[in-house]
Amino acid sequence: AAERVVRAAGRSDALLQAGLRERFSPLVRMLREWVRAGRLGGPLVVRISRLGQPYAPADRDGMERIRGLIELGPPVVHDGAHAADLLCWLLGRATWVTAGAHRNRPGFPTPNYHAATIGYRDGSLAKLEVGWWFPHLWPGELELYGPDGAAELSRTEGRLRFHDGSHEVVVRMEGDWDAICCDGQLDAFADAIRD
Repeated sequence: AAERVVRAAGRSDALLQAGLRERFSPLVRMLREWVRAGRLGGPLVVRISRLGQPYAPADRDGMERIRGLIELGPPVVHDGAHAADLLCWLLGRATWVTAGAHRNRPGFPTPNYHAATIGYRDGSLAKLEVGWWFPHLWPGELELYGPDGAAELSRTEGRLRFHDGSHEVVVRMEGDWDAICCDGQLDAFADAIRD
């Protein structure tokens, strides 16, 4: 269905913008500049995870909300789409994917943990993890390792770090990550309409 939408947009004068907001973070944009400028070298090894929605039976409203989301698709559809988009935006289109899923509690309506290994044309390799409904989950992060440097992006701390083996650069973003990304996405769409 998504491919049909892309093809239809390509045949028309319509504007199409994916609702994948993380690429509008100033920190993600800086990280992309670092990757494109070769600051880390290449090929890259990337680890990205999206772990969220803890299993909390005492929170009935929260559990029902998550169960409703899961009826629309597994966690890899909801959170994995954002992570996969970020990988594509940073590294380009994948050339191969190997993936698996796991259901860690009987009676869950769908697998709640997904893992993939993803290969790219330049030899870069990514590991993607998406998981929901464990008793406790540490926040997922993004790490990139290259022959000339390493970078780490923490959404929860609003921080981007680079280290080349001898010195470290730390860049911080003040404010709420989701709000900044959503505002940036809306601004970009409005700019596209105006232009």
